[in-house]
Amino acid sequence: RDMENAVTFTLNGMAKWLGRKPDRHSGGTNDKLSECISYLASKDFISVSGKIGNASESDAVIDMEKISDECDNDMFAVIYLDELRKILSHDIKSADQTLLVFAWLRMRIIKRRNKLFPEENVHDSHEKNVSERRMKFPEAYDCYCYEIADEIGISARMASKAIDILNELEMIYSEQLPKTSKDGKWQTNRTIFCNMYKRENGSLLASGKDYYMQEIENKKKKIRRYAGKSN
Repeated sequence: RDMENAVTFTLNGMAKWLGRKPDRHSGGTNDKLSECISYLASKDFISVSGKIGNASESDAVIDMEKISDECDNDMFAVIYLDELRKILSHDIKSADQTLLVFAWLRMRIIKRRNKLFPEENVHDSHEKNVSERRMKFPEAYDCYCYEIADEIGISARMASKAIDILNELEMIYSEQLPKTSKDGKWQTNRTIFCNMYKRENGSLLASGKDYYMQEIENKKKKIRRYAGKSN
């Protein structure tokens, strides 16, 4: 997009950028892209001028104010272009499902505010204040894999495969909690997910094992505390 949030596009060009072959048949890639564009326009995220064409150029203007309002009111996640390309270049056959799972997890792994609130400065040691905030708000999320599958409309097998790919690409780290016994029967427990790195406005704020394993451990402690209270 340009400085005025406008973009000129063709369906063929969009398909190629996404690593797909343009397909003009009914229900093909071009049709699906056209439906997505029409949907975004119906929700007022963009306004489109000119007929949406396969090879003929159309213009769209992105309503950044509308997007900002939506981000303030609803859960929202940022996926960077290099992350998108990484997923698309790994395995084009499973890219759609992997991207959906990644977006779902990225949206639910809530990032902590960088600066402490005044009321959080309760100790003389800044490091201790920061440590307590990390314990209280771990940047990790726990759920069952089937919950991901149900919400985004794919099979549990595809969701599991997508999670494996995201681990392999070093984008998401996941760790399944130990199985538990209930009424003499062992049952699968929840899985904890964490970003393998933390980015904001394109800048890398944290990365590596020291980052995500600490977040996972803090999440485990928080789960154990809640479990103890419920018992």
